[in-house]
Amino acid sequence: RTPGRLMSWIVIVVVMAVCMPMLSRGWHGGRRPRGLPAERERIEALEAELDERLEALHRLEQRVAELENRLDFAERALVLPPPPRT
Repeated sequence: RTPGRLMSWIVIVVVMAVCMPMLSRGWHGGRRPRGLPAERERIEALEAELDERLEALHRLEQRVAELENRLDFAERALVLPPPPRT
């Protein structure tokens, strides 16, 4: 190995050691930019709407399961022979 090649590897490692933590925290050093409160409110509103929709979806899934049970019961009842008349 030549000394120049070793020096370039050292430079690469040092640059990575300095840049990687900055990239993992973001360019703002982990701090948020000033304009974010409006975005935070928007995100919270979207999350609340998502929660409402997930709750409605859960209720609809329960209703479909109940209707499937009723349909299965009706299908089984239709397959049974009628009771004898006396």
